[in-house]
Amino acid sequence: MVALTAGLALLTFTKAFGIATLARPRTPTAAAAREGSWTMRLAMLLAAAGVLAVGLIPGVLVRAISPVLPEAARPTAYSAGLVLPGARASLDPTALALLAVAVTLPLVTTGWLLARRVPRQQVAVGWGCGGVRTSPRMQYTATSYAEPLVRIFDDALAPTRDVRVTHAEESRFTVRAMAYSQRVVDVVEARGYAPVVRALTRLGDAGRSVQNGSVHRYLAFSFGALLLVLLGVLG
Repeated sequence: MVALTAGLALLTFTKAFGIATLARPRTPTAAAAREGSWTMRLAMLLAAAGVLAVGLIPGVLVRAISPVLPEAARPTAYSAGLVLPGARASLDPTALALLAVAVTLPLVTTGWLLARRVPRQQVAVGWGCGGVRTSPRMQYTATSYAEPLVRIFDDALAPTRDVRVTHAEESRFTVRAMAYSQRVVDVVEARGYAPVVRALTRLGDAGRSVQNGSVHRYLAFSFGALLLVLLGVLG
């Protein structure tokens, strides 16, 4: 389950990054887009540095906030790491960083050696139809990117697909335009959250009959509540 969750998360972020930053501009506005100002980039760099600091040296942060934590839940901080007494575990970012380097370094070294052995070749396509003269509208979209995954989980996601074909008036065998749309409904939201929200909405609508603005009804409610309290005390 952890591996499946990590794989789906990786696919999601890869899709978001690829569609947002690696695609060709489809509109003149997107083609004219420019990098943000240095103040905006500085704010993002500071936020990223804070996230890295919390992950790499949590002991410093824990020592700063430990006075306000309960004694039973207060972790023990040492240098950059910390010990979690409740979970009986320790978090050592230095060891995790060394492990990441030990796992990544062989992969990077192997890739570099293979790249040196087989250098990249520049291939000129004869007719330019493999990507040189393609239109931005022919590239992958978010829907096409996720299509293989949607097909794998087709039974659970139950996507709704619609293909609209517009034929020419002169001949029905000539296609003038074609449009494809796909809609995926969140099963958990549709079958889990939506019924609860509808039930709460009906309950709230029913509660409006109580709040009708009648002072006499409010006084009757207060009197009835007072009687219930007195009966409870006497009992």
